[in-house]
Amino acid sequence: MNKKIFIVVNVDWFFLSHRLPIALAAIKNGYDVTLITKDSGRRHEIEEMGINFIDMPFERSKFNPINEYLIYRKLRRLYKEERPDIVHHVTLKPMILGGFAVRKFPNISVVNAVSGLGILFSSEGSKLKRFFALQLLRRSFRIDNKLKVIFQNSDDQAILVNNGIVESEQTVFTKGSGVNLDEFSYKPVAKKERVQVLLASRLLYPKGFQEFYLAAKEIKNSYGINNVDFVIAGGLDELNPAAISEETIREWESDGTIKWLGFAKNMQELIAKSDIIVFPSYYGEGIPKFLIESCAIGRPIITTNHPGCKECVVEGENGYLIPPKDYKILAERLEKLILGDVLREQFGKKSRSIAEKDFSVDRVVDEHLKVYKEFLYEAI
Repeated sequence: MNKKIFIVVNVDWFFLSHRLPIALAAIKNGYDVTLITKDSGRRHEIEEMGINFIDMPFERSKFNPINEYLIYRKLRRLYKEERPDIVHHVTLKPMILGGFAVRKFPNISVVNAVSGLGILFSSEGSKLKRFFALQLLRRSFRIDNKLKVIFQNSDDQAILVNNGIVESEQTVFTKGSGVNLDEFSYKPVAKKERVQVLLASRLLYPKGFQEFYLAAKEIKNSYGINNVDFVIAGGLDELNPAAISEETIREWESDGTIKWLGFAKNMQELIAKSDIIVFPSYYGEGIPKFLIESCAIGRPIITTNHPGCKECVVEGENGYLIPPKDYKILAERLEKLILGDVLREQFGKKSRSIAEKDFSVDRVVDEHLKVYKEFLYEAI
């Protein structure tokens, strides 16, 4: 009988973009994989890949005590009835609710995947809410089950270890969710008259969109550089308290400073068409998929010296690290890359070498399969 793994994620599209290769590799290695997540319309697509699907009404961006309690009860019942060998909780809310749900079933092994600590642990987060979240994490991690916690950056790892939430020997470190280096192959930066600068993410203020807009205005108005297009790709996230409204993004677009594409499906093509990648985030990132994919395609990067982002840039070799919220310095670094086509080419080649060294999805998948196998070996 195949060993059963439950992967618990807050929404199906995040699973598809960040965890699908792990699930498919697990199936290939003989595991029976069930996804527990909120169905946003991708269920049929996921089931066609051989992954079982259980709809769970997670609310990503708000805390509703009644809904959270009902989800906890549903998870506990599922764990009791189905008795999976491993439950793999991804992101904060599934880790907390899943941790409480699994504690009465010590024979179930637990993997908790920290893909960034979110806005609560950024400079924008409420200290009271952060304290509350730490208490919940501490209690939900205090279980008798075999436990491994997978981190994407050392800053997040230090926060949870230093706060007594997890022991260092229980931790595993992977650099991001990985990228398929064949699918996101190296594309040399083309020499052309107009330069395209790209920022892609959900439309949240802590992702640095306002700083991007202000830097773009600075380049065009103060620096007098006009052979450049500033492009934003990303969908609205209206339920998130840090959301940028459609009215605001349309206003930024109306003065000709930026162009908003909305949600972009083909990131390979969009990154390849761009000359410079900007990601001025001060959000609690894991390692942003956008930056990993941009490294793989071979693009120079400007991002913040902030947990999760800084892991993708070697200062002055494949890009620049800037202070969070400083659009003036962002504009200065942009000027160097906009005017320096040779520099863009040099930085782009270095980005690709960094991706080959650190960000292969095969390496990330192997690390996860290793954790799964260790649990099952210990259970024999």
